[in-house]
Amino acid sequence: SSQSHTSQWGRIKGIPPPLPDQSLLCVPLRCPPGGPAVTPALANGGQGRRAEAQRLATRLFHLDGFKRSQVAAFLRKNNDFSGMVAQEYLDYFQFGGQTLDQALRSFLQALVLTGETQERERILSHFSRRYHHCNPGAFPSPDAVHSLTCAIMLLNTDLHGQRLGRAMTSAEFVANLSGMMDGQDFPREQLKALYSSIRSEKLAWAAALGQTRLEALPSCAQGDGPLLPQTWGANSGPAPPLGVIPPPDPPGGGGSGGRGAAGDPPRPG
Repeated sequence: SSQSHTSQWGRIKGIPPPLPDQSLLCVPLRCPPGGPAVTPALANGGQGRRAEAQRLATRLFHLDGFKRSQVAAFLRKNNDFSGMVAQEYLDYFQFGGQTLDQALRSFLQALVLTGETQERERILSHFSRRYHHCNPGAFPSPDAVHSLTCAIMLLNTDLHGQRLGRAMTSAEFVANLSGMMDGQDFPREQLKALYSSIRSEKLAWAAALGQTRLEALPSCAQGDGPLLPQTWGANSGPAPPLGVIPPPDPPGGGGSGGRGAAGDPPRPG
């Protein structure tokens, strides 16, 4: 139930509960065989708004008149149109066959994850639904993907950002996610593999001033959201802001942010 799921969120320290409007945004990404998808917006005569959202999403993905630093502002708002734009935008990403950290790395190269904590969390909700759509057998639900995605983001900052205490261990990462896969435990080996991936290669995101997808990505500034209210893992300091990612290594420094957005395949017809 939604009540039991919401209560589970308190068990991951530093992650806010799901947004109350989340179910309204969880609509089909593609029309099912035999007819068009029916969404709350379309049911109320919103075909024109959907087309407008598709056009805007296309421009945002191709950075047609927009910078990477401007994309998130159109995806993070708590309204129906922003939800439609986010769904159409995420529809360009083909995450099939990728591990969650691989998909997250490519997504974070396409935009600068800015905004308040809840707004960043909303964008990650859109990402999680798209990943589950592309990999329906990997996790039982989009909520499970979202729980793990937020945990990965926080782990990244814990391991690679400034901290007051010691870094979280793999065992602590696994323990913090106990029961978070829709009331069940994520496979231990899966969590250990994700921990190892983030420890060996930090997440990196696109530069705030990037103009086009073909430009080299310079170092980027950290985000500016408020601190999360609780502590994360065994660290003694406050949890990092959700979505704050240490800047990538300078050119030639040996770091890598994973596959960039320029390598994403074209949107299916």
